[in-house]
Amino acid sequence: MKSTQHGLSMIELISVVSIVGILLVIGVPSYRYVITSNRVSAEVNGLLMDMQFARSEAIKEAGPSRFARRSMARAAQQQRLAHRLDCVHGYQ
Repeated sequence: MKSTQHGLSMIELISVVSIVGILLVIGVPSYRYVITSNRVSAEVNGLLMDMQFARSEAIKEAGPSRFARRSMARAAQQQRLAHRLDCVHGYQ
């Protein structure tokens, strides 16, 4: 007679959990590196786009253009204000 097995044995469960743990230990640090690298790339690309915009405005206005740095708190405040204005006008 054929017996049917339901579920997992303890040895199978322990081996699967240990393999998943090893893969997590190996994968999490490299995932953090990828996230950090992508954030840096995004900031650099944003800076380059801003510089290209400043250049195009200088060409359009036929004069010099200034590229100034602003603090993160002020930038976040201006972004929230712009979002509020967009929401008021219906641009979501």
